[in-house]
Amino acid sequence: MSDLRALAEAWMATDPDPAWRDGARAVELAKRAVELEPLPSYQDTLAAARAETGDFAEAVRIQRQVVEADPDPGFGAHLAVLERGEPVREDPMAARTVPAQGPE
Repeated sequence: MSDLRALAEAWMATDPDPAWRDGARAVELAKRAVELEPLPSYQDTLAAARAETGDFAEAVRIQRQVVEADPDPGFGAHLAVLERGEPVREDPMAARTVPAQGPE
């Protein structure tokens, strides 16, 4: 699976529809992406995935690092949600653009 497709699958942890969410799988995929390249957007996804599994302390810790590294307002908004003890919920198709078919 390509890095972008793995990250998109991990971002599914934020889908409003619970049928699409798999927090444990999202953490696994997001951790792999962060290990390969610790970009703020990848760490943002990892924080959202951690929140989906109920690990809000770790989610907030990661998201604070994201906001320090990149002042993007979206990252700050995610931090505010996580600090309230709520999971991030976004339509994954609106949040990310991923090629339909990429290298495996």
